[in-house]
Amino acid sequence: MADNRSINTYEQGKLQKRLNQIEDRISSKQFLNSEGLDKKQQNYTHLNLFQVIIDLLQEEDVLDDAISLQASDGDEEVMNALKGSLEQNRIAQFIASNIKEDSEFVLLSGLGSAWPMIRDHSLLNALHAVIGDKPLVLFYPGKYSGLDIHPFDTLQS
Repeated sequence: MADNRSINTYEQGKLQKRLNQIEDRISSKQFLNSEGLDKKQQNYTHLNLFQVIIDLLQEEDVLDDAISLQASDGDEEVMNALKGSLEQNRIAQFIASNIKEDSEFVLLSGLGSAWPMIRDHSLLNALHAVIGDKPLVLFYPGKYSGLDIHPFDTLQS
């Protein structure tokens, strides 16, 4: 009789192999153009979080000022000045307003580029309140332990 532990390890290995294929597949031109998969139109929204920040700051007409402030006074000053604009609930509302109505799920990428302006744990909590039970996938550089998110494999969120 096989050891359950070895079966679980084997199954985990198979799952990990399949999960490792996801990023290449969903970042492919076919997927991003909603092609393939039985030629059925896929209904999802893909948003890059760094682009979300830029779009939000442009909408509030503060992007140019933020760029100038960062160049003259540095990151800490611009982060302090943008606290209101980059408040996680505000970002979540902005993201929710950009999700296509017929989307079956949402993909968020670009967290590494948007960090620390966007904090994964805080944003996920804020998004839950505004998008409810719509499936959401957040791609981030790091590890998820099942309980904690560790961006960049070093920080605990």
